[in-house]
Amino acid sequence: MSGRAQGHFREADVADSHEKKATARPAEARRLGELLRDKHRRSRLVTQVALAAAAQVSDRVVSDLFTAARPVPLPTVLGIARKLGDTPEWLQEVEEQWHRANRAWRGDLPAPEISGTQRRRFGAVPPRAGAFQRRAVSEVLTRVTVLTGLGGVGKTQVAADHAHAQWDGEKIDLLMWISARTRAAVVDGFAEVAQDLLGHDPADGGKACDRLLAWLAETSRRWLVVLDDLQSPAVLNGLWPPYSATGQVVITTRCRDAALQGHRRRIVDVELFTDAEALTYLIEKLPARAGSGSTELAGLAKELGNLPLALAQAAAYLINKPLLSCTGYRAKLADRRITLRELLPREEELPDEYAQSVAATWSLSIDAADELDPLGVARPIMELASLLDPAGIPTAVFATEAVANYLDNRLDREITAEDATSGLECLQRFSLLTLDLDEHQRAVRVHALVQRAVRECLAGQRLDTTILTVADALFEVWPEIQTVQAALRANANALWKCTGPRIWQLGVHPILIRAARSLVDAGLLSQAVTYCEDIARHATTELGSDHRDTFAIRLDLARSRAAAGDLRGATAELRELLARCLQVIGYLDPAAFVIRANLAQCLGEAGDPATATEIFDEVLTGQVALLGADHPDTLGTRGNRAVYLAQAGHYDAALDELKVLHRDHERVLGPDHPSTLLCRSNLARQLAAVGYDLDARIEQELVLQDRIRVLGPDHPSTLITRQDIANSKINAFQDADAKADLEELLKDQQRILGSDHPHTFGTRLNLAMCRLELDDRPLVSAELERLLLDTQRVLGNDHPLTDRIRFHLQNVRRAGSE
Repeated sequence: MSGRAQGHFREADVADSHEKKATARPAEARRLGELLRDKHRRSRLVTQVALAAAAQVSDRVVSDLFTAARPVPLPTVLGIARKLGDTPEWLQEVEEQWHRANRAWRGDLPAPEISGTQRRRFGAVPPRAGAFQRRAVSEVLTRVTVLTGLGGVGKTQVAADHAHAQWDGEKIDLLMWISARTRAAVVDGFAEVAQDLLGHDPADGGKACDRLLAWLAETSRRWLVVLDDLQSPAVLNGLWPPYSATGQVVITTRCRDAALQGHRRRIVDVELFTDAEALTYLIEKLPARAGSGSTELAGLAKELGNLPLALAQAAAYLINKPLLSCTGYRAKLADRRITLRELLPREEELPDEYAQSVAATWSLSIDAADELDPLGVARPIMELASLLDPAGIPTAVFATEAVANYLDNRLDREITAEDATSGLECLQRFSLLTLDLDEHQRAVRVHALVQRAVRECLAGQRLDTTILTVADALFEVWPEIQTVQAALRANANALWKCTGPRIWQLGVHPILIRAARSLVDAGLLSQAVTYCEDIARHATTELGSDHRDTFAIRLDLARSRAAAGDLRGATAELRELLARCLQVIGYLDPAAFVIRANLAQCLGEAGDPATATEIFDEVLTGQVALLGADHPDTLGTRGNRAVYLAQAGHYDAALDELKVLHRDHERVLGPDHPSTLLCRSNLARQLAAVGYDLDARIEQELVLQDRIRVLGPDHPSTLITRQDIANSKINAFQDADAKADLEELLKDQQRILGSDHPHTFGTRLNLAMCRLELDDRPLVSAELERLLLDTQRVLGNDHPLTDRIRFHLQNVRRAGSE
């Protein structure tokens, strides 16, 4: 291998070069010297002699290198450079500059330099946008920067602002702005520059590009190349501008492909405007509307999701309609009957050099994503996502059987769950959504305006099928554990709100009822009541007051009111519902039995267990005759009847019934069925009620073990069993043990159910009373005061639990004053 191939000068080359160019010191050699001198000035080696000694070379070599008096071999240059800094980036920069200097000494530069007064611009750099907001991203542009992000976030505007700043500040001598939408556009742009700058024949575009790129790598002139709107990394194969100490490359793209993450390339996400940036933009664009305050403009920015493209086009629309107030525009924007096309300017009226409307901007990206493998999956996945919560969708929704069947039918081929989730990745590659796998329950996020633009392209049977698919998918993945239900509730609510009456096409979809019951289970009782009232009102309008699904949602409304402590309202709702139901479906319909059973339960909770037992007897007779003695509904009624039989004072009869019912549950449903475990839990409570404390404790411990095994440690029923065990210890005067159990239980309830759940409040009350028995009265009084405020805030002043806490607090205060 020759000496030159090994990366250093041959003696003959050095001699020849020095003889020919003793007085002509190439600019590239001077640049190498300047690079090292600048680093030397900032290093600890304050003299050239000290640097030479550290590098073990003569001080003449260092002097020749710094002044470009003669060529210096690469190993020697790198030895000196290492004494100034040992980072790979620094050493590579020195080596690249040395290679330029080497070719310059040999006379191999491809073209002469531009003269010192000649500055050149190629391509049409977009003007700075009106009311441009300089964002933090402008400060992190490096030698090679890839600006990526959702269409409309302002990537091109950031690049244009940077280009103008570099040119106007005379920080560059050469500016090239080239469209990167196609490979042909890049080749043509480079060829045009090569012809004008280097005199190359543009007929051979490939060679012209090669020569231009080689020149950019060699030149000492300062340059900036902007490749705007890159559609695919493949466009730049073999066309990437070189990394250079004197040059800078900025690429704008919606792509996030791994191919963009090459050596020394920095990927920068251009995000939405911040709240402050969005508001400032609108104030500057609409000064006449900001005079009376910025509240309306801030609200408009929020509703447009702080998306620069949408803000610009909305501002232009308002400028063109001076009689339309900001409040009126926001009302139109909230009206889902009005499309985005009606609320934004026509294409010939677009501001700030925008070439496309909001909807068209994203439609092109969806088309491109749809062409990726798996072919045709991205668009239907985007349509499904458009009906869900923009703040986050669980990835599991897209891996359901419901989605797979939908895609099978849509694409007329078998689609797997893996294909469906690959569709999400295709959309992410074009910045149409983001995937945050660290946020499992809210991993998929889509901008609300992108969703709206996609939804507005759906209609007819296709829209109806998409709605039902999303609803079925949510229902399919709905779990039992409360901690992961919040995201699904938000998505179910988003589906309902954005689809309007179309979701009622087959009645009340089970996902709406599941979401309502989830609110009750989560302890969000006032929200549950409001939600059920809203659904019941829509069900009555869309399905009719006598539809079975309307009866079902009204039943859940009554249950929500009862859980919220409004037993009177729940009882009135159930009586009215039962009367209507008996007229429409009859006395012996299973739905009538369920309504009467809930009425009995409300009466029992309201303090009338005798009447509750009588109603349960009637329901039980009808269920045995219609459904059979072993039907799960019949078994459930027997369990409820036993509970209120005990509350009516018939303890032994209730205990006997629960023992028989336990055996029937195990025979019919099996020992691990949740209903069987519930029956055992009720049996343990009844054992304690009649004085069999030891038997009750043993059974509770066994139930706890089985519930942990079957349902898991975080299931609400498991937590209830732990509460029962702690209460048993209190009744057995084991207050210290009970206090330790309750403290541990409280931590888990706060983690799983939340601090505002009624069960959490109940544990706090029991823990306070346990501490009272341990003579910690001042602490108990303060805790009860805090607890009373919390329950009044969450449950209301008239909730039974609020009354219990108020009662105990009064007793503690009274005892403390005696």
